[in-house]
Amino acid sequence: MNRVQEKLNQHFQAHRKNWLKVLYVLGGLILFIILMDGVVMPIWTRHGDDTRVPNLVGLDLEKATDSLQAYDLRIEKVGEKFELNFPSGTVIFQIPDADSRVKKNQIVKVTLSKGGETVIVPQLAGQSYEQAQLTLEEWGLKLGDLTYTESDSFPPQKVISSFPQSGSKVPAGMAINLIINQAQAPMDSTLVPDLIGKNLDEGKRLLEASELKLHKVKEREEKELLPGTILAQSVEPGQKVPKGTEIDLVISSLED
Repeated sequence: MNRVQEKLNQHFQAHRKNWLKVLYVLGGLILFIILMDGVVMPIWTRHGDDTRVPNLVGLDLEKATDSLQAYDLRIEKVGEKFELNFPSGTVIFQIPDADSRVKKNQIVKVTLSKGGETVIVPQLAGQSYEQAQLTLEEWGLKLGDLTYTESDSFPPQKVISSFPQSGSKVPAGMAINLIINQAQAPMDSTLVPDLIGKNLDEGKRLLEASELKLHKVKEREEKELLPGTILAQSVEPGQKVPKGTEIDLVISSLED
């Protein structure tokens, strides 16, 4: 009887091992199917649905649109801004960046250049060199080369003309050349006092003492100085000018 039971046990153990092998194989197969269905297949099916974003910077809108269409992408213009380094109508910025990977049919947003901002050359004739320099700065322009000549039609040391001429449209930041009358000042001239660092009331007294007139007073924020401190004057100190010449001043203020 014991021998029969022993054989039955051996037979059972052998079948048990076989069933365990079958279960292990089935378990591995099920795990493989789960991985394929949940991880591998989604990645595989998505393969080919994404694309690379081309570089659009420097292209006009039409060429940028064509370039995106070749990659199954769409374009959207979201704005324009002045940009001296890019011709008007060309792309200066894009989102997403070039070489990004995105899904096909995605929108790429672009900003276009409006070209260089233009300003009008102001009227400078009759102004002193210092006045003309301040005027140019106010208009977003720079002072260029100075040419001196003699003229009876303008006061000494005043601007005769500019190049480009007043009224011309030019790019912002352009240098404007001036022609200045170098004729000598008449005998009834006076020296311009140094007003920098003085308060406005004292500056007025010094101008009156030199038989000069105060013309315009502009304010500029300067928190480290007392309000009313003179920061700049339109004619350099020590320059000989006709009596009655008008002087512009820039003074400090707490708020711009």
